[in-house]
Amino acid sequence: MLTNPVVETYSRLAADYDRECNSESCWVSASRKALAAVTLCDRYRVVADVGCGTGRALAKLAASALPQVKFVGIEPAPNMRLLARQYTQAFPSVQILDGCFEDMPLESDSLDYLFSIFAFHWARDLDRSASETARVLKREADMDLFFVGRNNGR
Repeated sequence: MLTNPVVETYSRLAADYDRECNSESCWVSASRKALAAVTLCDRYRVVADVGCGTGRALAKLAASALPQVKFVGIEPAPNMRLLARQYTQAFPSVQILDGCFEDMPLESDSLDYLFSIFAFHWARDLDRSASETARVLKREADMDLFFVGRNNGR
């Protein structure tokens, strides 16, 4: 049973998240700009999107990535994960997992690149989120976090 009201809300609204009526919102526009700023370097072999939502960003990146790049989507909302798995099923290089910034189901020092588009501001424990992020990133890894002010949206 879910206990995080933000996760519960995103899971409840998952079916409507990518609908046409939402496609011109300021958040979708900002998300597109953030995704356009994501650059996959040739040295990346494992890339994670934390708070991957419906998986659209992962699918777009996987469609144009080198074949040896593996992608991991981490998403706490069950219905968003379900949609992400459906949306990325054509890309065997993409795996969708249950998790969040505070608890990533990844091995230590396993990521070459971590990005997150408008999810980090929902983290409930910033110290744990920072520690967990540091744990999963390789020493030479890169990271891009796109987020709004900590208390916005709460």
